Amino acid sequence: MESSKMVLTARRYRTIRFLILPVATITIGILNSGCAGGTGEIHGGNKRLEEENEIVFIHRVASAGVVNENEALRGMLLMLDGKDECGDFSERIEKLASRGVVDKSWSFNADGTLTRGRMANMVCRACRIQGGWMMRLAGPTDRYCLRELMYKGIVINSSQSGEVSGAEFVAVLTRAKSYIETGRVVDVGPTPSGLD
Repeated sequence: MESSKMVLTARRYRTIRFLILPVATITIGILNSGCAGGTGEIHGGNKRLEEENEIVFIHRVASAGVVNENEALRGMLLMLDGKDECGDFSERIEKLASRGVVDKSWSFNADGTLTRGRMANMVCRACRIQGGWMMRLAGPTDRYCLRELMYKGIVINSSQSGEVSGAEFVAVLTRAKSYIETGRVVDVGPTPSGLD
């Protein structure tokens, strides 16, 4: 009796495994095709930012209504290296792409507003967060990166498509830097806008 239950269980396992694999593969293909992220175009590639140290940058960006992609890439470099020696937007893209923080297939716009999904994707990559099983299967999509950062406490209650305020961006960078350095997230409290 015990032996027949084991054989039946093994058959069910094989059947389920062979049914789930094709369904999971198709699902991942659909998810990735819908989350391609862009065409690899760069708008405003020669756009420069004034030279500023990390403290001046944080102060300026924290009071900004929204963060653009050029400022976001500078923030990522400051978080990782403590400096940004890139001359323009294209150089920031190249430097972060070489480190796996951004994907060259994304569309970039120096003056374009940073979305929470894009911010989460860059932060997950910068922090080397592997994520749960779905993120591992689907890859680092904006949606799953945002969910993972919410789970870890780096981002607090956010929607994927919303614009990122300066205060929110600084709070996320502070938590992410803490995570990189210590493996834990420092509590910087909610942002004044309440969006973070």
